[in-house]
Amino acid sequence: MRVLCLHGQGTNSRILRAQTESFRRLLPDHYEFFYLDGAYECGPGEGVAGVFPGPYRCYYPMPPTQDSLRQAHELVLDAVDRDGPFDVVLGFSQGAALAASILLYNPTTATTAHQRNHKGRSHDANADADPPLFRAAVFLCASQPFSISPRAGLDCSADFDLTAAATTISAGAISRSADDGSSDDSSQTASSSEDEADIDADATVRRFDPSHDPHRIGIPTAHVLGKLDRWAPQGRKLVDLDAGHVFLVVIEWKIQT
Repeated sequence: MRVLCLHGQGTNSRILRAQTESFRRLLPDHYEFFYLDGAYECGPGEGVAGVFPGPYRCYYPMPPTQDSLRQAHELVLDAVDRDGPFDVVLGFSQGAALAASILLYNPTTATTAHQRNHKGRSHDANADADPPLFRAAVFLCASQPFSISPRAGLDCSADFDLTAAATTISAGAISRSADDGSSDDSSQTASSSEDEADIDADATVRRFDPSHDPHRIGIPTAHVLGKLDRWAPQGRKLVDLDAGHVFLVVIEWKIQT
């Protein structure tokens, strides 16, 4: 069993090894863990600096741009091409959000309402489908996944210190998204095509939201949430972005990210 592990913002692979050591020791010897460091240096995560030395890293800066998010996707997909295949992706905090975003875009791991409603009716047609990018995912204290397309997700620019111009462009992007029916039961996975270049992607920040997006993660997932974790509400939204294969654990103590 091969597991690709993605760390949280303001940590690194060595810190993630320490954070997961207690449960990794309980797993059989044939489990192999591979760690991928983020491309950006950043400040330490909450509660990290006094325990672990740097450098501290992240997969994308906050607030992210769609360029930085696409680069993060490419970093992970390149690792899969280079070191894979992997059976499971395990992500902590930002690493979990990145993993979820990739799963929602990849046609081998994402589903739509249309596909879920017709499950089992086209088995022969799917017999030769590509194997999934990952067979399962584990999300530890996840935050809500960002979209790399202005036609998917809800605008969350107001959560960040962005310019008034960004808000104006963001509203236009939402209008265009509604007009083209991107929130209906499309049979396509979330789009990230180059024909969206006319929209100023870096002016908005968008997150997948179960109330808006038809896309769901179509592989089995496990979610671990901390009751005192400030990102827990976003982690619960990620639970709802799963197609139904969920094992949810809520823990009393807070995991630092």
